[in-house]
Amino acid sequence: MTPIKRKEEIEREIAGLQSLRDATPDDPFAKPLLESRIRSLQDELAEAEVTAPMPQTELMFAGEAVYGSIGIDAKFASHVLHSYQDMLNTHYAAKRHGRVGTQGRRLGEKESRLFLTALPRGSFGLVLAKPYSEDLFSLSHVSEGMEQLAALVEAAAVGDDDFARTVADFHPRVLKALGRFLYRVASQETSVSIRAGRRRTVLDQHQIREAYKRTVATRAETKTETVNGVFKGVLLESWRFDFLPEDGAVITGLISEDVTEEEAKAMESLFDKPAKAELISTRVVTQSGASRPTYVLKGLSPA
Repeated sequence: MTPIKRKEEIEREIAGLQSLRDATPDDPFAKPLLESRIRSLQDELAEAEVTAPMPQTELMFAGEAVYGSIGIDAKFASHVLHSYQDMLNTHYAAKRHGRVGTQGRRLGEKESRLFLTALPRGSFGLVLAKPYSEDLFSLSHVSEGMEQLAALVEAAAVGDDDFARTVADFHPRVLKALGRFLYRVASQETSVSIRAGRRRTVLDQHQIREAYKRTVATRAETKTETVNGVFKGVLLESWRFDFLPEDGAVITGLISEDVTEEEAKAMESLFDKPAKAELISTRVVTQSGASRPTYVLKGLSPA
């Protein structure tokens, strides 16, 4: 059960017990028992707020792709699961390892591999989870990635400005998988509810269609430029860099996959010194033209 679903259940149970307590005549036994149960649930709710959520996503569907609460179209489920896993693999690789590529396998795919662990009914749903890992950082990154994907799906339905702000935090390769996910749901005249971590996203059929149109209309524009400024360092673990241009705010981005680890380590000698950065800038442009660039460091040399 996802954390937000458990939270909703606790809140409903607390509300029901409080109503029952208020309607119960003064009783030396019943009311204290109700009060005790309410306090216990409130403690559980408070603990859930501060406990890091486990990597788990619940996808609930209603519409043509499902047969009430009995079942789900097998081909639809297969496509949806593949698209969701693809989105997560790409986002996880970019955030955890800083290396994705335009096609093929991504770093950390085993770390972000999910399992189908339950088939909840209510319409009909799929629960995807990473049941176990000795790498707690991996679990945290997967869980965080799931919440961020739910936010991305929601932003695609809300509007261009929200989508532009949100999609700028994702590798452009995620857009392709998102488009496939939304196409499959939209083409089946189906609505979706996504519970991930502490986030819940609910989109009806109209919102799904709008999200799909907005996603496929969004494009990535890339250019290479040389920028003068001051190099502010690299983080080899996440394959990221910081660079302060002569005019503007600090640029933070990924180091190119073409840069070797030895070359990246050599960049450290230019820390806090004038340098020329060869940057690949990618601007994700939505229907309204709203966008924010992301950067990849292709090369660095003394100014």
